[in-house]
Amino acid sequence: MLAGGSGRFKVGPILTATVLTVLGIWLFKTVASVFVLLMLGVLISLYLGAVARWFEDHAHLPETAALAVAIFGSLGLLILLAWILAPPVVEQTRQLVAGLPAQLTSWEGGLDKLADKFPALRDVIGPPGEHRTVHAAMDRFSGFFGTLPTKVLEIVEAFISLFAVGVMGIYLALH
Repeated sequence: MLAGGSGRFKVGPILTATVLTVLGIWLFKTVASVFVLLMLGVLISLYLGAVARWFEDHAHLPETAALAVAIFGSLGLLILLAWILAPPVVEQTRQLVAGLPAQLTSWEGGLDKLADKFPALRDVIGPPGEHRTVHAAMDRFSGFFGTLPTKVLEIVEAFISLFAVGVMGIYLALH
């Protein structure tokens, strides 16, 4: 006999708890990105409020002017940072793409030497000139360009999220 003396196992409460737990986890997974964006907005508002208060105290600016200086100063610093960092990153990416064929040829030569040393590897990497691992890497790299439209849409979505977080941060800093 089970607790309660009824002799029957009650499935209803256990099933209800299981379904509610699964629904709760699904709901949390669904809205987690919104909570992250909200938290980022709160952090930005705290940052802008602190910078604005510093300008109020040290430069004796009114509250709205100090907040405007904090917003535009922060945007200016972000733009300056992007202006400094973007050209080297673009150049390094260009060099990486330009040097990739030579690097792949070098890898194939290294794999051939390794397979000559250890003949059992020949089954894994394939015959000379037809290396499965190198072809798999090239297929993976070329597959990136096939998903480029999807990547562009993801970047647009990221910019929309950044804009929403910025507006939320400014709104919360004002109030």
